[in-house]
Amino acid sequence: MIELIDVMKGSYSRLQLFEKCQKAFYYKYVKGIEYTTPAMEFGRIIHEELAKFLTTGVEGENVKQFLTQKVKHYAGVHPEYVEFELKFTSPAGTEYTAVIDLFDNRTSKVLDWKTSWQKSSDVKQLYLYANALKQNGYETRYRDLSRILCFHFIAYIVEL
Repeated sequence: MIELIDVMKGSYSRLQLFEKCQKAFYYKYVKGIEYTTPAMEFGRIIHEELAKFLTTGVEGENVKQFLTQKVKHYAGVHPEYVEFELKFTSPAGTEYTAVIDLFDNRTSKVLDWKTSWQKSSDVKQLYLYANALKQNGYETRYRDLSRILCFHFIAYIVEL
């Protein structure tokens, strides 16, 4: 028998799917039925190619058009900080994993790549990342977290 607490362990994406559509959450995480859409596949490819570019400097065909000066600024970052995985616990005691697309350990800046052309995202995701960093001993250098928590919508950056 699957316990709800075990199903709820995971990531922000898992929580977001549960909020958006509990039936889709059930099929994916309880029944184990995988699915993809063209938008999901595009996002996966771009995230992979951005990670490769940031750590090796190699520009993949699909990501070349999105490599702005702001993205290129981070080229050569240590691979440890790309798709940076941290475990953390919610105030209710639920265990989660945060996978931060890019953590700039020099400035404590968190960047999360967004492949949607809509300029909106749920800021709770970034604040969960800030909590994960704090629980793992990473202190921010700023009092105002909005200076270090950023969504990057491929061709332009939006700071909170």
